[in-house]
Amino acid sequence: MIGASNIQKSGFEVAFFAASFTADVVYPHFSEDNISFIMTTWGEVNATTSYAIGHISDKIGRRIPLFFGYLLHLICLAFLIYSSFVVEDTARYFIEYPWLMYVVSGLYSAGDASLGTILSTIVSVFYATEEKSKMSNAFSIVRIVQNVGIGAGALIGPLLSFPVKLLMSTGLMIVSIFTAVVLDRFVQSIG
Repeated sequence: MIGASNIQKSGFEVAFFAASFTADVVYPHFSEDNISFIMTTWGEVNATTSYAIGHISDKIGRRIPLFFGYLLHLICLAFLIYSSFVVEDTARYFIEYPWLMYVVSGLYSAGDASLGTILSTIVSVFYATEEKSKMSNAFSIVRIVQNVGIGAGALIGPLLSFPVKLLMSTGLMIVSIFTAVVLDRFVQSIG
């Protein structure tokens, strides 16, 4: 159950970035072409980071890459919250500095990849001694739970303003950090 909140948060973040960031920030001020480039940046960084984080975590453990992912998400959320609430115009920064969209996309994606990779390895610890069919079932459940987060984010996204979605995302991040610490302690005691 504790791991499920982290996995749902990961799904919510995908929906938040893919739908809300592109619809509320990129699309109103830039062409549709920019959305495809922003999402391509997201995908490329996500794939590369997942691969790298897997190898890094094999050498140094799960804890540092896990909190690296949280740190990247918090940096991006802090920037978006600052630009939404203090400056009251997130797009102003992106219009003045278009490259900043790619930086935010890349950092957010690297954080998401780090969290997704590490959370999957934590789930694998629970089933390391089980037969392969049970491990396969566990990872199927992970994808279902993540997709519930994606679906929830996509369903409530159009009903809320961008600043409210930022605050929700930050709240989910805080809960996720707390549950990750608890989960890490539990995994450390069994693995």
